[in-house]
Amino acid sequence: RPADTAVRSRPGAHTAAAAAQIEAIVAELEQHTVDDVLPWSYALDPEQKQLLIRLTGGDTSSSAGRAWSSFNPIAPPVDMVMDGEEHVGRVALGSAFTGPPGRVHGGTVATLLDHAMGALLFHLGRPSFTARLEIDYRAAAPLGAPLDLRANVESIDGRKSHVRATISVDGEVAARGYGLFLTMAK
Repeated sequence: RPADTAVRSRPGAHTAAAAAQIEAIVAELEQHTVDDVLPWSYALDPEQKQLLIRLTGGDTSSSAGRAWSSFNPIAPPVDMVMDGEEHVGRVALGSAFTGPPGRVHGGTVATLLDHAMGALLFHLGRPSFTARLEIDYRAAAPLGAPLDLRANVESIDGRKSHVRATISVDGEVAARGYGLFLTMAK
């Protein structure tokens, strides 16, 4: 929401004042950053990582997708929960995610599909990274409209997980994705 508000703000004296306040906040936050470029989650020891996975993924009502998004502050704000064997979520995106006029950027659509599949694996206790991502764009995803995400595991073979996901608008598939994910090495 903050990014969407910033994108839609008209320039003027008020935006210059807001920019100065933001710079002051950033300067304060810089006093408390870690020296590493990796997210805070990578600094956890193995026991803490397992606890994080259980806390965010062990309960089907948990928001494993939101927890996964918290590792990346520019990820679209989608919550994912289990529904049977599928990981499902819904999000409506604003102006910060604009591609063609009135439409979600195609890169954001790809990010959502990748995120849905990765969050599912995280939820299942298989934290993974994307080895291959294929996207079929079938229709535009409108800004502000509810986008329904669905992800499910097609197969698992050792460290490899084959996952599929869709984004639908009003029941019609707008994009379909396939991902090959590799679990993180121990």
